[in-house]
Amino acid sequence: MIALLLFALHLSAQGAPSAAGRPPSAEACARMEKKIAAIQANATQPPDKRGGPVTLTQEEIESFFALSKVPKIPEGVSGIRFDIHPGKQHATAIVDFDKYTAGSKRPMNPLVELFLRGKRTISVEGAALSPGDGMGEYHLDYASLDDFTVKGGTIQFILKWFVLARYPKAEMDKPFVLPSNVRRVDVQEGRIVIYP
Repeated sequence: MIALLLFALHLSAQGAPSAAGRPPSAEACARMEKKIAAIQANATQPPDKRGGPVTLTQEEIESFFALSKVPKIPEGVSGIRFDIHPGKQHATAIVDFDKYTAGSKRPMNPLVELFLRGKRTISVEGAALSPGDGMGEYHLDYASLDDFTVKGGTIQFILKWFVLARYPKAEMDKPFVLPSNVRRVDVQEGRIVIYP
């Protein structure tokens, strides 16, 4: 979700229609790439020299994940879409587990691999928080694989096997340092505002 977006600031999905039904836009993708590049370029400047708040729209975010070569999305992940709301965010993606497993540097648990094959839809819902001081945190309320939904400790298990192996600092419910010296992130209706 939002944590994935924040990791993209320092870290390609194939094109898929956005949540609003629009196809990805090359112009929206280019706008977001330019905004991220500016945040990264100004990261070493004093806070008062980094520029004002930077707004990323849902269209820009979805187009970025669909068209850009910048984020290092794992092999087999495509069709990433977001519903961005204050206090609650939702994300979906299509994962081809055969491609994901083949491209992974860490072997998957054979028992888990037995169940995770082919293309599956993954959905997550939760909240991203950024109280300031350059820190972020996220919590997932649920995660779904097709029609199978898990909550609580089962989410921790899934994160351990599929997320933390690639992004060890992405632990749920634990504060993490925002990339590029970002001071705060504000989630608003259909957009994210970054305060460099």
